[in-house]
Amino acid sequence: MLPLRSGAASGSACLSRTAIAGRFLDSGAGRAHLVEGLFERFLHRPADPAGLLTLVRRLRRDGTYQGAVATLLASPDYLAQG
Repeated sequence: MLPLRSGAASGSACLSRTAIAGRFLDSGAGRAHLVEGLFERFLHRPADPAGLLTLVRRLRRDGTYQGAVATLLASPDYLAQG
């Protein structure tokens, strides 16, 4: 469990909300949440297991939101929407 910043200084390392959010977004759960949102936004459906795994792996490898979006926008599912 990550320690949260409290009103009193306890001498232990505390993380800011920004640091906690950054750690979540850089985690597997954070990447999966982001990919689910991208599928809903661009393909108007939940992510299928293969698509979820592919984009989560891409995010872990490249780490770019733009790369994940580009992958979805070049997909046959997106292009079939017309």
